[in-house]
Amino acid sequence: MARWKRWMAAALVLLTIVLCAVHLAVFREPRTLGFYLLLDFIFMPLHVLLVSIMLDTFISRRERAARAEKLNMVVGTFFSEVGTRLLERFARADAGLEGIRQRLMVRGDWGGGEFALLAAALGQHDYAVDLDRVDLEELRSLLIADRSFLLALLENQNLLEHEVITDMLWAVFHLGEELMHRRGLKYLLPRDAEHLANDVKRAYSLIAKQWVSYMRYLSRTYPYLFSLAVRTNPFDPAASAEVR
Repeated sequence: MARWKRWMAAALVLLTIVLCAVHLAVFREPRTLGFYLLLDFIFMPLHVLLVSIMLDTFISRRERAARAEKLNMVVGTFFSEVGTRLLERFARADAGLEGIRQRLMVRGDWGGGEFALLAAALGQHDYAVDLDRVDLEELRSLLIADRSFLLALLENQNLLEHEVITDMLWAVFHLGEELMHRRGLKYLLPRDAEHLANDVKRAYSLIAKQWVSYMRYLSRTYPYLFSLAVRTNPFDPAASAEVR
């Protein structure tokens, strides 16, 4: 226990004794004083229980908020380093996006309702990427360059309880490994191309769904970061960081 805490405890105990002595000196009713002291002791266990529950609830909420903040920092780092670039490449090769393109144009004044509609639209999307429109060599180079970064994220303790984010990172990491272990990517066998397309689809869908959650978080918490994320929307072919 810290020294100042010991001094405070001693001072409070001494103050209690002094006040009891004053009460006895003024009212000269030790029986009444004893009655109320005993009454306080009777209800003390209940007071301890209520205070413990309140403190535990308060501390748990603060801990959950702190964990959520750390988790979103990790997710933000992922999108800054690799996630947004992957979405841009996958979105360019996804012809099916044209039917929902307007729903993906996030605006700075969006609230929970608009993000819910966006999540619903992406939840029903097929994520069918045409590999012929993806530069697989460039994609492999990107994922090889970010391999150490992805491994570091997977080792982050803040992600252990968040299966959705962990699955997303593993899907991206696995896609990188699949591309790394192929000698050539220009002429793929049909079954091999189908296998890679499924790996791309898995990573693409998980990143897109997490992107919605992250954008909603930024809109509520960091307006200036949200502004940049809106201007660099990976689903917007005309996206530009410049303010217009």
